[in-house]
Amino acid sequence: MGTWRTTWLSGLCSVLVGVLVVPAALPAHDGGGSRPQLYLDTAQGIAAIDAENGAPSFTAHDARPAGDWSRLVSAAPDGTTTRVSVIDAIDGTTQGAFSVDGRNDVRVVSYRGDLVALSPHEAGRDGHQPGRERTTLVVAATDGSGTRTYDLPGNVEPEAFSTDGRAAFVIDYLPPMQPDRYQVRRLDLATGQLGDVPSPDGANQGQMPGVARTQVMAPDGSRLYTLYTSADEHGDAYSFVHVLDLDGQWAHCVDLPRPFGQAPEAMSLAITPNGSAVYVADVASGRLAEVSTNRLTVARTARTPVRGFGQQPHLAASSSLLYVAVDRTLIAMRTPSLVVRYHEALPSAARGLAVPSTAPLLYVAHRHAIDGRDPTTGSLSTTVRVDTPHLVGLGYGATPPSGDTIKCAC
Repeated sequence: MGTWRTTWLSGLCSVLVGVLVVPAALPAHDGGGSRPQLYLDTAQGIAAIDAENGAPSFTAHDARPAGDWSRLVSAAPDGTTTRVSVIDAIDGTTQGAFSVDGRNDVRVVSYRGDLVALSPHEAGRDGHQPGRERTTLVVAATDGSGTRTYDLPGNVEPEAFSTDGRAAFVIDYLPPMQPDRYQVRRLDLATGQLGDVPSPDGANQGQMPGVARTQVMAPDGSRLYTLYTSADEHGDAYSFVHVLDLDGQWAHCVDLPRPFGQAPEAMSLAITPNGSAVYVADVASGRLAEVSTNRLTVARTARTPVRGFGQQPHLAASSSLLYVAVDRTLIAMRTPSLVVRYHEALPSAARGLAVPSTAPLLYVAHRHAIDGRDPTTGSLSTTVRVDTPHLVGLGYGATPPSGDTIKCAC
């Protein structure tokens, strides 16, 4: 469920590799004000650049970010062990390092970056989830104060940490050797026991098939929202938003009305800065849905003039506007009315959007450039050239960007 995406349906798994850019605040060298910093998740790792001039700051190889983007955690093989490094996300300095037994990759970093889950890399055939009867999972405190290895029954992948740091949520693929469904489970980090995750009404989340498309985290790190598509018993496609509450430690699914889910590749989502609403766009049908995160219901739907078949839209939300970009079209819609504010033609296909709180700009990523636009009018303010073929997306703030590699979790 944030350039870590494993999606699957009816036992067929495929890996979708994505790249992200996340604006953040980088203190100015003169001690006054601030300048935005962008993070590019490239094939080499997370690269930080200055948003004003594109100058590179640092690259954290094979790293994944904490949910609040305060730090990055990377893992590198070191003989028969793995060297884990904790990197400051502002200046790229190494804050600490420690070793864990075996050859492992970073899978999940907690919201504040104090915990990391690692497991051995296992490439599935043709990108499918590999079958296995047991799973080795390593959980470590990033200050190096403690590490524990769990030998778990079944085919599980770590998904997120609870806010109290006492549990990890994992995806249990079923059956373990040839998965065709999954279930979210809770791993008690003290006892090593796997347990079911309840719904808000007290019932346990069951097993189900589906495809995880993309996800966002609540700005305060308390919840993880994942967009799924699936099919009912008649084979009719539908979609829903899976809510994983990392504080209350429960899970719930909010069904979206049809035709959402008929064209899964044409869907995406974004969350408001205050976390009160999640917006889902389906540009194949030209529809938008607003999910109330308080009531856990679809609050309203609306039509959008931007359409795209076979293309994933890019979404970002400010406190008053929702931005949707598809191919060379950008629109802004007022929230919560979902009335169009403006419609802008782009010079080339959009690869991502971001509205950082630290700069009065809407960032639009393209193949080899990042445009800074006036968020209220869409007019172009600045362009930064980026010499990388791997730039494909943007996120903002503490929200895991769409394009993150995610795992099924419902």
